[in-house]
Formats: sequence, structure tokens, C-alpha cells
Amino acid sequence: MNKAEAVFISLLLTGLTVSIITGSVQGASIEPMTRWTNYTFMGYDSFYDKDVVAYEAESTAMLAVNVKNDFGSRINVSVVGISFDWLKPDDGWYNSTQTSNENPTTLEDGDTVYFTVNFTTPSVDVAHTVPHDYTIYVEFVNATDSSADVKRWQTRRADLYGDSGYFVVFSVDQVKSRQMDQMITGITAPVWNSTSGVLLWRRAMNESNTADYYYALGDFIEARVHYGKALRLIDEAFTHEESKGEALEEAQTNAVDAEAKVAEAWANFANGLSNMWTLIGVALVIFALGYIIRGLTALRRTPALQ
Repeated sequence: MNKAEAVFISLLLTGLTVSIITGSVQGASIEPMTRWTNYTFMGYDSFYDKDVVAYEAESTAMLAVNVKNDFGSRINVSVVGISFDWLKPDDGWYNSTQTSNENPTTLEDGDTVYFTVNFTTPSVDVAHTVPHDYTIYVEFVNATDSSADVKRWQTRRADLYGDSGYFVVFSVDQVKSRQMDQMITGITAPVWNSTSGVLLWRRAMNESNTADYYYALGDFIEARVHYGKALRLIDEAFTHEESKGEALEEAQTNAVDAEAKVAEAWANFANGLSNMWTLIGVALVIFALGYIIRGLTALRRTPALQ
């Protein structure tokens, strides 16, 4: 092979590669923002040590998929679905019922449509204890060309944005444990007015930490038991604090009443003292008048004796 032939083959391969890339980019695309709804839990899970979206076993899962037509012409979308690693090839995909081969959805160039995919999650025997990957895909044809081949556009979980956590299936005990843990996390401790309230709260936090330990190990039954104990202790702490608060409020009310009565007694004493001094004053005036009258009488009697 001479140099000219090598350059020609190289250019040919380069052109082929460019055409393949261009063809793969053009077509119906899936917007990277997908959204799971009606889930049991979403976020970091200590048992899986991953960010997950969780549904209870044998419940209904729901995913909204954003499909945008950037094909350059009108297309007919026949299938929008999702596939998991537990599905066998013969099982197919979980598909949206909004479109089908018999009744496809037409998208004009530039249109965007949200498709909802609903499916029943498997039992814990099939899909429990491990996180699952999944792939979202779209099948469509060029609506302006009756002889056009069916095209497929697909995206794996890791390439999605938004709700792109691993998919997991929770057992009943795992669901209850996670729900109780979220309840405990959402409770804020008040400023305790009693030693009993503080002790009950600390015991509750110890039970919650123990439950976290069992949950991370995958012992969801034991975790559920300890989360339940933690919630009961928290309830006792608040009940005790409420009773303590009512007793304290009553004591404060009694103290205010007592102070009011003392003030009233002092007022009565002062009023009585004032009345007493008034009477003493009147008595002194009467005494003085009597003394004056007696003196005048004595003066009148003196000339008669002479």
C-alpha cells in the first residue's frame, strides 16, 4: 500500500466515523431530566451506601420521561419504556401506555412530550438487597417516510440528571424503618425544663442510634423495633415536659395570686392605719375641745368665789 492509498483510506474512515456520530446524535432524544413519583424514599441509604429511589415490593412505581423530537421532521413515537437488570430478554420492557405501535404519538420537529411509565415492582425474592441499574429508551419512525426503519434512542441511569439514583425495592419492615427514621430526624428537641425530659430524650436517641446500626446491617426487623422504642420514648419525654410545664405554669399562677393577696393585705393594712390615725386625730381634737371648754368653765367660776 503506497502513501496515497493510506491517506485515502484514512480519510474514508474519518468520513464514515463522522457520519455515524452525526446519525447517532440526530433523532428523538430523551431529555436528561426524568422524574420518579409516588416513591417510598429518595436519598442516601446507609444499607446500600448509595443514593437510591425506593419503592415497596409489589407496589406501583411511576416514572415521567421527557421525550424531545430533534430529528428534523415529524416522527411517530411508538414505544417509551424502561428496562431493569432483573428483566430477562423475553420479559421485554416496562412500557408507557400512552403510546404503542398501533396508536403512536406524533411529535412535530422541536416538540416535547412527557410520557409516564407505570409498572409493578417485583417481590423481595427477585429484587431485594441490591441496587439496580436501568435504561430508558424510545422507539420511533420518520412519519414522513413510510419505508423508514424503526430507530431506537436509549439512555442509561448514570447518564441522567435529576432523579438518577439507583432503583431499589424495600421490604415492609424496611419501609417502616425508613419512615420512622425520617419521623425521628424531623423532630426538634425543645429546651427541657425537667431532668426526666432530658433523660427520656437521651434514651430515645440511643435507641435511634441502635436502630441505625441494625438498619445498615440489613436487619430491618430489629431496626424497626428500636425505631419504635425511640418514638415512644420521645412521646413520653414530650408528655412529661407538657405535664411539667402545666405544673410550673400553675405554680407561677399561684405565686402571682399570692403576691396579689400580699399586696392587697398591705393595702388594707395601710388603709386601716390611715383610718386609725384619722380616729386618733379626731379623738385629740375632741380631747382638746373638752380641755378648752373645761378651762373656760373654770374661768367663769373664779369671780363668783371672790
